[in-house]
Amino acid sequence: MKSQMDKRIIVDVGASGFPASSYGVDDINKDEIYLFECHPDFYSDLNNKYGNHNNITIYDTALSDKKGTFDFYLTQKRNCSSLREPNTAVLNRHLSHIDFLKMDTQGSEYEILQGAKEILKKTHHIKCECEYEEWYKGQKLAEDVVSFLKSVGFEQTSIAKIASSHADIYFKNTNI
Repeated sequence: MKSQMDKRIIVDVGASGFPASSYGVDDINKDEIYLFECHPDFYSDLNNKYGNHNNITIYDTALSDKKGTFDFYLTQKRNCSSLREPNTAVLNRHLSHIDFLKMDTQGSEYEILQGAKEILKKTHHIKCECEYEEWYKGQKLAEDVVSFLKSVGFEQTSIAKIASSHADIYFKNTNI
């Protein structure tokens, strides 16, 4: 039996890909392991897979140089989520264009579109769920989204009513 000094202690920060062969984990049962993963999906995956191992402790915590509560930015590519806000300027450089942008973000569509002005110049078509009444406090409504997109060169092409309170509105970029 290993003594406490012989036991390896492994800490994996951003542990979504655990176990990783880069630090030589070939038998997860013989080491003392601490996993830190704040992405809720990855944390859940780790808990489901390793939660019953007595030698593995899993934390749904982000590590930083400051104490407190912080925003965690979930991205479409799950493994790119971060405590740091994504740099849309870099995203814009990586995408030559967008043929079809679908938006259904529970009342924050307007703000997202406002922050995406540069990439919208290279976007051909948009499908955006919009509300006609305030489902979420302070949200912008359909007329605000339509007005904004019109101001940056989009025309409304059709509406698919989901209910009397909201609809999917389709747009086409008139500059492309």
